Amino acid sequence: MRWLLALLLFTAPAFADAGWRQFDSARYGFSIEIPAGFIEQPPPENGDGATFQAPDGTAELKVWGSNL
Repeated sequence: MRWLLALLLFTAPAFADAGWRQFDSARYGFSIEIPAGFIEQPPPENGDGATFQAPDGTAELKVWGSNL
Protein backbone atom coordinates (compact mmCIF):
# COMPACT_ATOMS: atom_id res chain seq x y z
CA MET A 1 0.00 0.00 0.00
CA ARG A 2 2.84 2.39 0.73
CA TRP A 3 4.15 1.89 -2.78
CA LEU A 4 0.78 2.87 -4.29
CA LEU A 5 0.59 5.97 -2.11
CA ALA A 6 4.12 6.95 -3.09
CA LEU A 7 3.29 6.47 -6.75
CA LEU A 8 0.20 8.66 -6.46
CA LEU A 9 2.13 11.36 -4.63
CA PHE A 10 4.93 11.23 -7.20
CA THR A 11 2.56 11.53 -10.17
CA ALA A 12 0.14 14.08 -8.67
CA PRO A 13 1.86 17.16 -10.20
CA ALA A 14 1.50 15.57 -13.64
CA PHE A 15 -2.31 15.56 -13.31
CA ALA A 16 -2.48 19.32 -13.80
CA ASP A 17 -0.44 19.05 -16.99
CA ALA A 18 -2.80 16.36 -18.33
CA GLY A 19 -5.90 18.54 -17.81
CA TRP A 20 -7.03 16.85 -14.61
CA ARG A 21 -8.95 19.02 -12.16
CA GLN A 22 -9.46 18.96 -8.44
CA PHE A 23 -12.71 18.18 -6.61
CA ASP A 24 -12.87 19.42 -3.01
CA SER A 25 -15.34 18.19 -0.43
CA ALA A 26 -15.93 21.03 2.02
CA ARG A 27 -18.22 18.83 4.10
CA TYR A 28 -15.67 16.04 4.70
CA GLY A 29 -12.41 17.89 4.08
CA PHE A 30 -10.89 15.82 1.26
CA SER A 31 -9.80 16.44 -2.32
CA ILE A 32 -9.33 14.18 -5.33
CA GLU A 33 -8.18 14.66 -8.91
CA ILE A 34 -10.80 14.13 -11.64
CA PRO A 35 -9.64 12.93 -15.08
CA ALA A 36 -9.78 15.38 -17.94
CA GLY A 37 -13.11 15.41 -19.76
CA PHE A 38 -15.18 13.82 -16.98
CA ILE A 39 -18.47 15.70 -16.55
CA GLU A 40 -19.88 16.40 -13.10
CA GLN A 41 -23.40 15.07 -12.65
CA PRO A 42 -26.05 16.66 -10.41
CA PRO A 43 -24.94 16.35 -6.77
CA PRO A 44 -26.80 14.19 -4.24
CA GLU A 45 -29.33 16.03 -2.09
CA ASN A 46 -27.44 15.28 1.12
CA GLY A 47 -24.18 16.77 -0.26
CA ASP A 48 -22.02 13.82 0.74
CA GLY A 49 -20.08 13.51 -2.54
CA ALA A 50 -20.17 13.79 -6.31
CA THR A 51 -20.47 11.74 -9.49
CA PHE A 52 -18.48 12.33 -12.67
CA GLN A 53 -19.12 10.64 -16.02
CA ALA A 54 -16.79 10.08 -18.96
CA PRO A 55 -17.83 12.00 -22.08
CA ASP A 56 -18.62 8.77 -23.95
CA GLY A 57 -20.60 7.36 -21.01
CA THR A 58 -18.41 4.26 -20.62
CA ALA A 59 -17.08 5.13 -17.16
CA GLU A 60 -18.39 6.73 -14.00
CA LEU A 61 -16.43 8.00 -11.01
CA LYS A 62 -18.21 8.35 -7.67
CA VAL A 63 -16.68 9.89 -4.57
CA TRP A 64 -18.29 10.41 -1.19
CA GLY A 65 -17.63 10.57 2.51
CA SER A 66 -19.44 9.58 5.68
CA ASN A 67 -18.97 9.72 9.41
CA LEU A 68 -17.88 6.59 11.23
